[in-house]
Amino acid sequence: MAQQLVPTTTKITRKARPKPPVARRAHTLNEVAEILGIGSRTAWALIERGELRAVKVGGRTLVPVTELDRILDPERNARVARDA
Repeated sequence: MAQQLVPTTTKITRKARPKPPVARRAHTLNEVAEILGIGSRTAWALIERGELRAVKVGGRTLVPVTELDRILDPERNARVARDA
């Protein structure tokens, strides 16, 4: 008697397409602290003093990228250094 071959099933999956990178429009407070090289308490203090604008989304505090650009602007920093 001949041996009967039993077909095996192979699961065929689609490869996940890589998602294009999403341009972040805001960062969390911890990310901002890391970007600026300061502690998260200092970042909070900047927000409380009105030196850094932040928005609340749900329960999260987010800082828009435009605010980071404004703070890190070389021309602004040169003016601050001159005025000091």
